Amino acid sequence: MKTKVSKPVIWMIAGMSVLWGLNSLNAGIYYSHPLSFVYAVMGLAGGVGLFLQLSWSQYLIYGSAAVVLSSWFIASWMNFGVTYPYETLSLTIIGALIALPLPLLCIGGSYLVYRYFNPGGGK
Repeated sequence: MKTKVSKPVIWMIAGMSVLWGLNSLNAGIYYSHPLSFVYAVMGLAGGVGLFLQLSWSQYLIYGSAAVVLSSWFIASWMNFGVTYPYETLSLTIIGALIALPLPLLCIGGSYLVYRYFNPGGGK
C-alpha cells in the first residue's frame, strides 16, 4: 500500500526542525557549547531543505532525530532510579505519558519524511 504524505505535514516537521535548530543555536551561544552549533546547522538546514522539498534534507532530519532520541535516552537513563519511578503508580504513569511524546515525534516524523521521499517504500 502506497501512502502519500501531505505537504502541510512535511511543513510542520520542517518547522519543528527549524525550531530545534534555533534552540540549539541559542544553547550554543548561551552556554558556549560548540557541539550545539553542529546541531543548529543540522536542524536549520534540514528544516529549510525539507520545506523546499530537497531530497538531501531527509538525512539531516534523520540525524537530528537520532541526536534528540539519544540525548533523551541518556537523560532518561540517568534519571531512572533517582527521580523515577515516583511514589505512586498514578504519578509514574503521568510521568511516562509526559516523557513519551518526544521520542514518538522523532520516530514518527522520521517515518513520515521517509514515506514522503520514498512513497513506494524504497523499492
